[in-house]
Amino acid sequence: MKINKKNKTCRKKEKSDIGAAILFLAPNFIGFMIFTLIPMVFSLVMSLYDWPLTGTHTFVGLKNFITLFTKDILFFKVMKNTFVYVIAYVALNVVIALGMAVWITSLKKANQFFRSVFFLPMMVFVHVNPKERKEVLSFSTVSRYMVMRGESNPAVIPDEQMARFRFMLDYSKEAVCMSSSPLARGEQVRVIKGPLSGLVGELVSVDGKSKIAVRLNMLGCACVDMPAGYVESIKAVV
Repeated sequence: MKINKKNKTCRKKEKSDIGAAILFLAPNFIGFMIFTLIPMVFSLVMSLYDWPLTGTHTFVGLKNFITLFTKDILFFKVMKNTFVYVIAYVALNVVIALGMAVWITSLKKANQFFRSVFFLPMMVFVHVNPKERKEVLSFSTVSRYMVMRGESNPAVIPDEQMARFRFMLDYSKEAVCMSSSPLARGEQVRVIKGPLSGLVGELVSVDGKSKIAVRLNMLGCACVDMPAGYVESIKAVV
């Protein structure tokens, strides 16, 4: 009797699971039927008819296909253009992207920099202690921590660098940009005028423009336009 009860319970659970699966799959299946399968079948049926916009529909069999392959000049031109597009765009896009990925991976010094610049828009900075690190990974929107190559511990940006970076983002009226190439060390300066007054960074020149840069470990430099007259040398003050 106990075995029979267990079997009945298992069957009920299986039916319940199947019902739930059907309920979840039904909207997708209905959408596939209405917007994909039925139009495809209907298009195939229409190809076997002389189907004017108005008037009667006459069954012609494979006549439309014969005309397409023997008399329609544009058909082969369209097929050629489609083939060229697939080869030139899709295939080359994959080859170039794969080649760049292999090249960047092979770099020893700039590897981490390029990876950081590429993934920066998808990064979220968190300030946590060792006990709170696991809690961050419990969120479904978080994939993993960024780590240095060959290491397992999460990459850490010093608090001082993050504080200056946040200050720049919060108070700068100009757009803050991440440098796409490694910058040479600039003069250590402090901003004395404008909304960024008090910010400490490096005075650098990018594309002929004077900028103040804040270096971030593994991420490169955050830069913003800054007139040379708005800063003073820290060495001169000390």
